[in-house]
Amino acid sequence: PTGSTAFPRHNRPNEGYWDGGSDTDKEAWSGFRSLSDANITDLAEAIVTELKARVGNNNNQPYLSLGDFVNRELEDSESGRYGLLQAAINRAALNQSFLDNSLSKIESSSLSNSAIGVFNSPDNILEAGISDSTAGMSAPTYLMQADILQAIGSFISVRSDTFKIRSYGDYRDPLTGEVIAQVWYEAIVQRTPEPVIPDRSFTPADQEYWNADRANNPFGRRYKIISIRQLQQGEV
Repeated sequence: PTGSTAFPRHNRPNEGYWDGGSDTDKEAWSGFRSLSDANITDLAEAIVTELKARVGNNNNQPYLSLGDFVNRELEDSESGRYGLLQAAINRAALNQSFLDNSLSKIESSSLSNSAIGVFNSPDNILEAGISDSTAGMSAPTYLMQADILQAIGSFISVRSDTFKIRSYGDYRDPLTGEVIAQVWYEAIVQRTPEPVIPDRSFTPADQEYWNADRANNPFGRRYKIISIRQLQQGEV
């Protein structure tokens, strides 16, 4: 539907889209997931929140690879339970219908029912230390980070060190405000390892030559202009 984004897990689902309503809907179990624009906004905000929290735990260092970004962190913490995207999905409560409805919950009483079999440690099945107690996690509409990566994984990449910057300027008649002249420029710049204000006690050949006190180097890494050219209006 208009204003929504589909995340089909299978090429040919048996039913239509499911927008997070009741998990008693047949679409919830044999259809595909659809997120509204509001859902997308909530997810984006949750991703930013998770990113800030995790980068803060990593000494303010950005992720160095896609694997570093996608996978959970190998530590006994909230960051070690889920990857960033899955944690953001959980934070945005996009699967809440499965968690709220008793239809999709695994009841502990059924795990100790001798008529169907007895599990010695039902708590391990209910929670397993990291997951929510719902059987709905296997549903094709239960959104997971793999569903997002299936849609964007083929073209996302780690942050580049080369950037294209375009700028515009004009001159206007001071009396009439009429635009008399216009100009467009394009610059290719590249970020280098060298800081803007390097610690001169080190040399660029050293592994680390940042000043230990980052407050004395507020401008970060140095940029070099690789090329610059004037554009025609039709190129913009």
